[in-house]
Amino acid sequence: MSDDKNCGVGRVNIGYQPDGHTDSRTSVSSSSPTVESTVELKRELGLFSGIGLIVGTMIGSGIFVSPGGVLKGCGSVGLSLLIWGGCGLISSIGALCYVELGCLIPLSGGEMVYIKASLGNFVSFIFSWMRGLVVQPVANAVIGLAFSEYSISLIPGYRDICGQYLELAKRLLTLFTLILITVINIWSVRLAARVQIIFTFAKLSAIAIVIVGGVVRLYQGYTENLALGFTHLPGLQPTTASTVVLSFYSGLWSYDGWNQLNYVTEELKDPIRNLKWSIMIGIPLVSALYTLVNVSYLTVLTPLQIYTSSAVATDWAHQMLGSAAILMPVSVALSTLGALNGCMFTASRVCYSSGREGHLPSILSFVNINKLSPFPALIFTGFMSCAFVFLGDIDRLIGVFSFASWLFYGLTFLSLIIMRWTRKDADRPFKVWIVFPVLLLMISCYFTVAPILDDPEIEYLYVVGFLLIGVVFYFLFVFTSRFHGYSDRATIVLQKILNIVPCEHQE
Repeated sequence: MSDDKNCGVGRVNIGYQPDGHTDSRTSVSSSSPTVESTVELKRELGLFSGIGLIVGTMIGSGIFVSPGGVLKGCGSVGLSLLIWGGCGLISSIGALCYVELGCLIPLSGGEMVYIKASLGNFVSFIFSWMRGLVVQPVANAVIGLAFSEYSISLIPGYRDICGQYLELAKRLLTLFTLILITVINIWSVRLAARVQIIFTFAKLSAIAIVIVGGVVRLYQGYTENLALGFTHLPGLQPTTASTVVLSFYSGLWSYDGWNQLNYVTEELKDPIRNLKWSIMIGIPLVSALYTLVNVSYLTVLTPLQIYTSSAVATDWAHQMLGSAAILMPVSVALSTLGALNGCMFTASRVCYSSGREGHLPSILSFVNINKLSPFPALIFTGFMSCAFVFLGDIDRLIGVFSFASWLFYGLTFLSLIIMRWTRKDADRPFKVWIVFPVLLLMISCYFTVAPILDDPEIEYLYVVGFLLIGVVFYFLFVFTSRFHGYSDRATIVLQKILNIVPCEHQE
């Protein structure tokens, strides 16, 4: 490969040289001695792209399928609406804390870089291990399966056509979808952002249909389900600490994505301004929409219909839209596709940052010199997401995701509290009231401890087991630096195949 193809830069770090020598960190100069620049991720995301990424990632399959789980866990209509509002409040306050962290440490990687700055390399490695290899791929797999569930239902007589292979067909469609979204993100950061904006407008249109339908029903006087208030619904188990946490898990699954923009801080134009305003506009917007959608569901469906349904939005559409009900599964499919695109975009940046910090193979932090996108991180994230498609059912996967996520959210809020003392003189363009991270740290502890004490499930043991494997891996390979020695030769080969180079930090 000649030097003049190196993305127009004058100095590029590559792992092989034209004369045949190999070195994974060798600098090769351009033929022009006066040019001096580097390969790095480009700042392609503006304010609307940031809002689109947050809203598009948050509004996925959750609001169309989770209301039943929230209602079933809390036991009453009034408490379910309070939990939905509480989920929005928790997400909003958490996001404001993340704005402070993102402005204080303007690097991609989200929680990993914040935890490392306050709690050290070992704890941040455990986060990288869990988030990059398990938590985010599990989320991608769940969203992909939800997309397949709704999109395949659009085929007339699909159950008869697929027969006993229906489940296999859904999972194969999920694999195809994950590969397609991975390719889109590999091809262009700008294309991925534009696709996200398109899907965001599509899903907001779908939610608007539900909300307008609910307003019409309220005007017509259909308020009997809302009038049930806090009366415990018949047929549901008593409300306990564990069931309330599980209700929050279902609700917060719908809100997941409030922290996604912090994973791509280095790709934001004017990151201080756009990070703050994207979060302050996007999350309250989603919170308001979710509350209105749940009220709309209750004007059409009974509580029993909601908590026994696996597709609440579709059931709502059949009663409210009649022959136009097909619009809802189409809208949900588009919604989940947009959420999957946003999650794939940000999940790959966790692997990218983990590779850069030495937690995972450094090849994951390399960037293609033509597309300026993190090829290896995207390929790895796509592969891991595909692997989880065939492992376990959706409910257990969501349990694993929620439990592990709130464990690390708690560590991130603890990091903010610690850095108020360890970096008290640092410049903070945005600063939250210290009560916010303290409150959220307490909530995180409750979300992770209460289910284990009240009603322990096997998925919590899976999380602990994988954490222990990460501890062993860290001390065997990362702490001793053995892993990097083993991966040097593979890095050189992959650099040649993928046309990738190390990426410079953006401060």
